Amino acid sequence: MARTYLDLGVNVLRFNFRGVGQSDGQYGDITGEVQDCQSALKWLTQHQDVKRLFLAGFSFGAYVAAKVAYELKHDYPQLSMEHLLLVAPSVINSPFEHATPLVCPTTVIMGVIGVMVYIRRPSSSTCPKRATFFMVSWCS
Repeated sequence: MARTYLDLGVNVLRFNFRGVGQSDGQYGDITGEVQDCQSALKWLTQHQDVKRLFLAGFSFGAYVAAKVAYELKHDYPQLSMEHLLLVAPSVINSPFEHATPLVCPTTVIMGVIGVMVYIRRPSSSTCPKRATFFMVSWCS
């Protein structure tokens, strides 16, 4: 995802959660990983003049991106949350009820092979922007 954003001319900050790759620490039981993303965002806003933000995540990272986007207006009212990209979000193991309604235009990409969990679609009054869903029947 980072490479695609770079190819589109979007600046990217990519990081590992605690205990992943060469990052120190241990799994933070979801809350810690949300804090990791918030810390990366804090660092970014302290070192760059950021006005617009795109967040993206894969699997568990998709929940983290959605949760940080959900809290963004409170923590960073000067930032415009432009788009949220959720690839194969872990809807079974992540508490998406704490990250909804989605607060900006959102693209969700999920495969058709595997378990799909359908959540209640929010009413139009609670969902300010429409989400785009892509069903991917195969990947290479």
